[in-house]
Amino acid sequence: MSKPDYDTVNNPKHYHRQGINFECVELSTLFPHPVASAIEYVFRHQCKNGIEDLRKAMWWLQYAQAHEQLISFRVDGDTANERSKQLAQTVSGAEAAFWNSLAQFSTPQGMKHKQETIGNMLKTLEQLIKQEEEQ
Repeated sequence: MSKPDYDTVNNPKHYHRQGINFECVELSTLFPHPVASAIEYVFRHQCKNGIEDLRKAMWWLQYAQAHEQLISFRVDGDTANERSKQLAQTVSGAEAAFWNSLAQFSTPQGMKHKQETIGNMLKTLEQLIKQEEEQ
C-alpha cells in the first residue's frame, strides 16, 4: 500500500488553496464554532464533497442564525477580515461573494447586525450551490 504525498491528518490538501498563505484552520478558529464549521465546508468544497459540503455549510449558518443568543460571537476582526478578503480575491462569482460577506461579518457593523450578516452569507451560499449545480 503506497502512502499519499501529503499528510491526511495533519495537513490535508483540501484545506489549502493556491495563492493563499494560510490554512483554513487559521481563519476558522477566529469565528464561533457554527460559523467556523461553515467556513471549513465552503473552503474545502471544491476539493472534497462539492455541493454536499455547501449544503452542510448552509446548515451550520442556519443553526448560528437560529441560536444566535446561545453562541458566543467574538471574532478577531482584523485578521478575519484580511484573510476573508484574500480568499475572495482567489475565486469569483458566488464564492467570492461568500468570502466578502464573511469579511463583513468580522467588522463591528457586521457583528452589530449578526442576523442580517448571516442572512447575506446564506444567500451567497444558495447562489453558489445553484452555480455549482449548473456546471
